Amino acid sequence: MTRQEQIKNLRSWAGALESGEYKQCGGRMVTEINSKGNVCSHDYGVGWGYCCLGVAEAVKNPSMGPEDLSKYIFHNGTETSELSQETLDYFGLTPEITNMLATANDEGVSFKTIGKMVRSHASMLTKR
Repeated sequence: MTRQEQIKNLRSWAGALESGEYKQCGGRMVTEINSKGNVCSHDYGVGWGYCCLGVAEAVKNPSMGPEDLSKYIFHNGTETSELSQETLDYFGLTPEITNMLATANDEGVSFKTIGKMVRSHASMLTKR
């Protein structure tokens, strides 16, 4: 993945976060949520909620729907809150950056603000 491709991918991710298309939740990358936006069992789900990292996976894998994505991010039968090395490379990220973004997400920082953080990282990559 070239630096320019990573910058383009980061900007796509930031745009997705800022679009309002994804409902934000914390604690899981992609999960069913109830009408109040809380994580719930599949029996009572009314929609899908995403962590900012789940949106990254959705941008990287546009042909996958939320249910497929929720299964995709299970590694070796265990749910993970970390992006794969392939996804880190796709966006030009480090585990430290993704941990910072996931923490911000789980602490209630809005997708719009996280999108600005992602754009800031893209700007830093253009200066390297």
